[in-house]
Amino acid sequence: MKKRKISVIPKIPKNLIYLWLTFLIFFLFFLFNFKNIKNGFVNTFLSEYIEDNDAFSLFVGDQKLLESPISGDYLRVAASEDNPANIELPFSQPVSLNGFSLFFPGDLHAVSSYLAEDFDIYFKGDKNDWVLIDSVQGNRASHYTLRMDKNKDVKSFKLVINKAAFDNSIGIGDLKFYVKSPTSFPQGVANFINDHRKGFLSYLGYTFIFYFILLIPGYVLLHLIDNRLKINCHVEDKIAFSPIISILILAILSLAYIFTEIGQFIEIYVLIFVISLFLFLRLGLYKELKKGIFFLFIITSILLIANLLQAERDFLFNLDYIEKYLDQLKFIPIRGGYYGYHIDNTRSWGIARSFLHHAPVFSEEAKSYRLGESGFSVFDRTPFLSVVTVSILKLFGESHFIYQRFLNVLMALYYGAAYLVVKSFFSKHTAKIVSVLMLLSVHLTYHMLNVEIYLKYFAMYPMFLAFALISEKNSPKMKPNSLIIGLLVALSFFIHPMALIFMAVLFFIYLKRDRISKVFLTKSVATFFPAFVLFCGWAFFSNYMKQKSGLDLSQSRNIYVERLSTFSLSSFLNRLINLINIFIPNILLKGIDKEIGFLRQWIILFLRFSIVSVLTPGIFLAGVLRLKRKHLKKYWQSLWLGIGPIIILLIVLPDYSIGEYALSYQFSLPFLLGFIVEQLNLVSVGKRLLIFVSYPLFMLVPLYYFSGVFIGIRYASLSVGVLFVAIILTYILLSLILLKLVCKIEI
Repeated sequence: MKKRKISVIPKIPKNLIYLWLTFLIFFLFFLFNFKNIKNGFVNTFLSEYIEDNDAFSLFVGDQKLLESPISGDYLRVAASEDNPANIELPFSQPVSLNGFSLFFPGDLHAVSSYLAEDFDIYFKGDKNDWVLIDSVQGNRASHYTLRMDKNKDVKSFKLVINKAAFDNSIGIGDLKFYVKSPTSFPQGVANFINDHRKGFLSYLGYTFIFYFILLIPGYVLLHLIDNRLKINCHVEDKIAFSPIISILILAILSLAYIFTEIGQFIEIYVLIFVISLFLFLRLGLYKELKKGIFFLFIITSILLIANLLQAERDFLFNLDYIEKYLDQLKFIPIRGGYYGYHIDNTRSWGIARSFLHHAPVFSEEAKSYRLGESGFSVFDRTPFLSVVTVSILKLFGESHFIYQRFLNVLMALYYGAAYLVVKSFFSKHTAKIVSVLMLLSVHLTYHMLNVEIYLKYFAMYPMFLAFALISEKNSPKMKPNSLIIGLLVALSFFIHPMALIFMAVLFFIYLKRDRISKVFLTKSVATFFPAFVLFCGWAFFSNYMKQKSGLDLSQSRNIYVERLSTFSLSSFLNRLINLINIFIPNILLKGIDKEIGFLRQWIILFLRFSIVSVLTPGIFLAGVLRLKRKHLKKYWQSLWLGIGPIIILLIVLPDYSIGEYALSYQFSLPFLLGFIVEQLNLVSVGKRLLIFVSYPLFMLVPLYYFSGVFIGIRYASLSVGVLFVAIILTYILLSLILLKLVCKIEI
């Protein structure tokens, strides 16, 4: 029998060896790069770079073209690889600097900017010789910053621009000089967080924080009410209605703060949220959310897509850099600049800031918060969004970045409510398909400039909830009294006056369903009276405030009143022509530029504004061909909800319109798609699959031509490229989910 050899050296596990080798590699890397790591730590967390205004005053040059903030008349130069541009920027006397920064402005609707792709930077010191400080190749950023560890005495600095990214043209503006100053570690950490708070993770982080802030308090309250009254609400219903309760609480607390200037009112919501979160976890309510997994998928998808689109736009155009001027109440007049992407939604944000600081409506201070807009603008629309936003700005900061993330969440509620209302009129399977179709729609979802109309999306949220409650498919237990519907309708109006169009649609549904009867009168009064009271109260209050201001009232004009009061033969003809424009946009070919070409311009108009394009030709034709009298009789309510807003908006528009009627599509599309999808559920799987495949394939055309996703992508940085790929992947994933649903494969 052989004797076993006993080793005195213990066997070391391989995993432990790998762990020690990894540690050794990191230790050696740290040891050999200690100086660089130390300098990086000191520069990042123990130093701050402060803008040196004195240095700029010594600058000998055209300060008007290069001053901060960005001027509309920035310095323009031509540069190419054959003819580089040499720009020397001298000082009247030597200046001690630790860095400087430049912004490359441009037409932000066309390309990322007139940026320098390849350029070199030289400093001239005491020896009067040029020293190369930095050489940049393949630049894709609109903003350039140079920060140095040690200060340098500079007599002049020079930019040698070897290559422009676009059309051999470069714009230079917003020149800044920096000096380095020591700071404490906590302040350094705060500065670091502030410098990096607008990364993509911040986009998602703030967005989902805001969603849960709205979801959890309302969900807990609905759960307690449901248990008390034994209503047996479905989880999806509770998820859909929860945010509206939280929004109303925020509005009440904001109003209390606005009128009393007591900040503790807003802090009450923090207490409400903490208690709600405790109950949410204690009662195990998170476990039942899996029953609403598809609803949460819809919300998550739209929030992800919206933030991807906005991050791509912001990073591509460097709008996160420009946004800080917006936060500082400085208007940015660069051509097509940041303001151009927020035509509508800066107004509510500015009004909210004036409320937050208790600035009198017609004061210069309030006007500065509104970025120069008159006090009359406060009364042009109902201010509900601004009031709710006050609480968010008070708790999280006043930046437009914060406001935009909150507005994204309010917009996303529209998609959830659309799913709920389609489910209430048709089937759950139809609602799933319609929701994915809406997510894939370029006109609704994959369009960067839709940020301008997110306020209107939010206004449709309570209106859709109201329509879900009037559906005849609801069980008797779920039948609410008309007053609840009336409160939802009134809230929709108080968010945006466009709700009046949807109220008219609802009125005709009551009229057809109940005729002229006691039931009709009771429902109508209960549904529309709260909105009527709000309308009269707001009209009286706004008129009183305008009169009290002592300003020239001729400056005050309400486009809604003007349009409703305009009627003539020409306006009547315009309304008839606009009916044709819905299918064939700009039928009279107005404003066509012959040099660009008729066909190219008309195709873009067709893709963007035609109802055929919005539904896609395949879905549109399938819906028309399968239209039957029995379907019209069965689904007349949903069909009227789809067509009614378009017709009423056409009646309101007195002028020839190329695309303004498209504002009604956001409301009409869920019902039109629901009606068509319900009919297509009756055809064979093969035919149905063929029809629905055409939807994402056709949407690729508007995605390329006018969504903004492809704008300037060949000038993009790596981060923008990653976001672009992520956007395309979401589109592909949603297309695959659509095909699975069409084949009735549950996900």
